[in-house]
Amino acid sequence: MKRKLSAMLAAIFAASTFSFASVANAAADATFTDVTSDTQYGSAIITLSKLGILDGYDNGDGTYSFKPDGAITRAEFTKIMTVTMGAAEVSGAGEIAYTDIDGHWAEGNILAASSLGIVQGFEDSTFRPDEQVTYEQAVKMVVCAAGYETAAIIQGGW
Repeated sequence: MKRKLSAMLAAIFAASTFSFASVANAAADATFTDVTSDTQYGSAIITLSKLGILDGYDNGDGTYSFKPDGAITRAEFTKIMTVTMGAAEVSGAGEIAYTDIDGHWAEGNILAASSLGIVQGFEDSTFRPDEQVTYEQAVKMVVCAAGYETAAIIQGGW
């Protein structure tokens, strides 16, 4: 729960930092079966969903859940960052080659974030999209997306 919350707060910080390229999805009916305005951070979750930043999980019956107590993956957080920034998905590996994202639902977001310097893979050429994002990884993505990577490194890094 704490990591999900930390990641969500980082996403909200990022959302407040960038202008939105499009709010066409803002009119969408963004409801989750497990989130109400009374849910902790429910208003933020609903707002980010209406802005098209959060999609939730398809329950298979025409409804969606958010899983507010669940963990968030590296792929999910990367998608939140790229959508928040208005970054277009990238197709094709080009110069970026992760051995474990081909055909992954977030491949385009991962490639976009990587090309923007927001994310990095691991030394073994993997991205590990379905692993839980750590607090440090989420903060690094937000800091890099906000353009403060150099300042963070000067201050001692991650």
